[in-house]
Amino acid sequence: MQTIKPLTPKRRVALKEFMDRAGHPEGTLTYREMQGFLFTVVCAPEMVVPSEWLPRIFGGGDPPFDTHKEAEAVMGGLLALFNEYAPTADEADARLPEDCAFLEDPLANLELDAPVAQWCRGFRLGHRWLEESWGASLPEELEDHFANTLVVLSFFASRKAAEAFAAEVEGSGRTLESLATDFRKLFPRALTSYSHIGQSLFKASRETGAEARGPAVAARGPGRNDPCPCGSGRKYKKCCGREVH
Repeated sequence: MQTIKPLTPKRRVALKEFMDRAGHPEGTLTYREMQGFLFTVVCAPEMVVPSEWLPRIFGGGDPPFDTHKEAEAVMGGLLALFNEYAPTADEADARLPEDCAFLEDPLANLELDAPVAQWCRGFRLGHRWLEESWGASLPEELEDHFANTLVVLSFFASRKAAEAFAAEVEGSGRTLESLATDFRKLFPRALTSYSHIGQSLFKASRETGAEARGPAVAARGPGRNDPCPCGSGRKYKKCCGREVH
């Protein structure tokens, strides 16, 4: 079975610097947007393989690697990061990554570059992409609860949208700051709820004959003789698969 080299702190910093630098195709996710996006992939009620989600990270375009060595390092880092997040969907409580925390001022988390704001934008993008799979399997009795969960996990993605939401409930006496404060408190519970519902739906589909999810990329990544998902045209084992051993 293939395994992916874990991310060292140095490799993690290098991956973040690559994802956040200028010059990527339009629509490329930032590092923290990618964190939120990967959370939806991990929690999806159906299997999503790397060859499907990797292009989404780069807006459907080809990442501008300067060298083949850089391509190997980045692609290996992305797969390793996914492997890190995959187990969280099976844990009792899901949580934000350690390097993506709420700012002390509730309203500051609505700023464009705030860590959680970026995470929420990635989450929103990922869920919209996978929305059809959720709609096909979500029981009717969970629809209202799930909708509330989505509101919480998407709230900080856009200040404009958050202000519009606050305006809708203006008659209740709620302010944007009070909503941001409450949603910050509700965020951990919403993460866990989203994760648990997705895992429950996945397990239910598996019991009806679907393939088991397996341990992250190790069981569901590209085969060694498959084309590399980075788009180089080489076989995976001759390209980014060199990070795998």
